[in-house]
Amino acid sequence: MLLTSVREAIIEHTMLRSGQRVLVAVSGGLDSIVLLDALHQLTPDLDLTLAVGHVNHGLRGTASDRDADFVESIAATYGLPFAGHVIPEEAWEPYRQLGYEASARAIRYEALERMASELDMERIALAHTLNDQAETLLYRLARGTGPTGLVGIPAVRGPYIRPLLSVPRIDIEAYARERTLAWREDESNRDLSIARNRIRHRVIPELEAINPRVLNSLQRASRLIHDQLEVCGPLIRETLDALTLSETATELRLDRERLARLPSAHQRLLLRAAIEAVRGHLRGVDCDHIDALVRWAPSDRLHGSLSFPGLHIRIQGEQLILSMNATSAATEPPNWTVPLSLGLNELPILEATLELSIVPRDAIDLDDLRTCRWTEGVDADRLAFPLSARSRQSGDRFQPIGATHSAKLKEFLINHHVPHERRNHVPLVCDRHRILWVAGYRLSDCVKITASTQRVLLMRMKGLES
Repeated sequence: MLLTSVREAIIEHTMLRSGQRVLVAVSGGLDSIVLLDALHQLTPDLDLTLAVGHVNHGLRGTASDRDADFVESIAATYGLPFAGHVIPEEAWEPYRQLGYEASARAIRYEALERMASELDMERIALAHTLNDQAETLLYRLARGTGPTGLVGIPAVRGPYIRPLLSVPRIDIEAYARERTLAWREDESNRDLSIARNRIRHRVIPELEAINPRVLNSLQRASRLIHDQLEVCGPLIRETLDALTLSETATELRLDRERLARLPSAHQRLLLRAAIEAVRGHLRGVDCDHIDALVRWAPSDRLHGSLSFPGLHIRIQGEQLILSMNATSAATEPPNWTVPLSLGLNELPILEATLELSIVPRDAIDLDDLRTCRWTEGVDADRLAFPLSARSRQSGDRFQPIGATHSAKLKEFLINHHVPHERRNHVPLVCDRHRILWVAGYRLSDCVKITASTQRVLLMRMKGLES
């Protein structure tokens, strides 16, 4: 039954096509072990090539090391390639402000993407289950999320796929018993001081006493919200564009008179979209902020100002002006472009350097590529010279490694939690036609190193490591 559910999920969400290469993220816990076994069982039918990836966060001392050894032994049992990555202490520092859970996720995904690149894997399979989906929805609901937060965990996003997302943990456990699988238990999963564990061990059992199918009900509600947002999102953006008088990277000016003619519910959605367009996210902005803005923006006043987290809002006659606050805007450099050549290139505005060299494929230092986010390599014979480094530009699009199509660079930076005021600091290495490398974050899928690569352009960025 579980194999049928996994196969149906892969088909329904177009997770995989025949012949694709998949890195299975395996922590050693029950869910990831079942995911690995299920995909291994389906490999002949789906014509897949699998590898195992394990991220050692180094937070549980020798227990973390034993988990890594266990996963490596499991990979050997299946006869699959294994890639392991230990997170150094200093890697946590840039993510501290996100909180523990978000930090661990960001670091883990960065490590998985690097491993997938090294092994030439096209997809990364994660072991989120139907229970994880329910826990996420309830956690976000308890924290006061808006509609977007209630969409939950996506089945597919970029290179990531989640074949078990519709499978309840009870079926996971039954499959593991039937297949006599071994796994590792993480003691922290029973720590009730962690909010998600309280939801797992206390809240969901109480809800299941009311409705035994509550997990499916929550998933169904999430899907309905997703469908509504898919339809409403473009309509809201279209209306916002119609109300927009001017827009820059740090400021948006709206027509107050036309805004005031709309129903208050429509105003709330438009103003949320406007704030997100300027800041890049809605973190720190809650319903009270939006309600206050809806009362204030369409009023008869001709002048006034409000301060939101990271945002300055003012009325100037018939215009409503949303802009990054002065302290944020002051840190953002202007747009810049630097032509590149082989050798050492200075990037003065970032106080950094970029060294470029072309080497044979067999001369690549794979350890260097694996351990430093500021060193990358691309297939030199797939480039359209000349090269340049630059800041982002309006309308930029980028096809991250593992993705099947390009997406807005702005959305990519938002998904990687790059604050608005730091986005012009992110160097983009480009050829004549496209972005090759969002430095420090992701390569383009169009120029990745493959088995047929003969020459590699090595890129070493220095000065941005801190």
